[in-house]
Amino acid sequence: VKTKSLEKSIKNDFNKPVWILPNYLNVEQEEVSKKITELKNKNYDKTKFVIGYFSGSNSHKRDLEIVEPAIMKLMKKYDDIYLKIVGYMDLNSNLEKYKKEGRIIFDKFVPYQELQYKIGEVDLNIIPLQNNEFNACKSELKYFESAIVKTPSIASNNEVYSEIINDGKDGFLANEMDWYDKIEYVYLNKNKIDNIIDNAYNKCCKNYGNSEQLRKIEKIYDEIGKLSGE
Repeated sequence: VKTKSLEKSIKNDFNKPVWILPNYLNVEQEEVSKKITELKNKNYDKTKFVIGYFSGSNSHKRDLEIVEPAIMKLMKKYDDIYLKIVGYMDLNSNLEKYKKEGRIIFDKFVPYQELQYKIGEVDLNIIPLQNNEFNACKSELKYFESAIVKTPSIASNNEVYSEIINDGKDGFLANEMDWYDKIEYVYLNKNKIDNIIDNAYNKCCKNYGNSEQLRKIEKIYDEIGKLSGE
């Protein structure tokens, strides 16, 4: 399984041993992401601050609604803030104004290699999630896909992300009422948070790098083998 919440649920339901092997980066993602970080500073558009949301489907509409009030308030206050949604979803009517102004941008779904480029192009990755059991069982891939291309993330302060992100050290956690303040902090300090971005990148390489996984997989197989008497 991929998360502690999922591990707990399976143990409760089946009373069987469970092991956690988190999602991790594949070699192609790492190679593409390295190129992106090398190009990032050269192609950086300093005239816009782009917030990226990379779960663009109607099944995630209620997740995005968590952060909508904060984004609308910030877009009203700062005219250089934009929202990019990768995928497609029906927007609430109160966001249509900004879509017509060209400040809410939709981009098509893309393969995972190209997705890394899309994440690398934005200034901030947001991961709003409803607080429910289903979301508690999701893996933290939205965080490490962003960290590996040195884009900072703000995630909902749920069971998964609160265990992964050290708030203000290698990313940001937001309760429902925190989104405005957290996004504005990154916006106002985007040139002063390199240490947070680097900490997230280093954590990502250590915990989710492809070369780090063989040892974890071998350990799990060894434990399974001992349990089965092999």
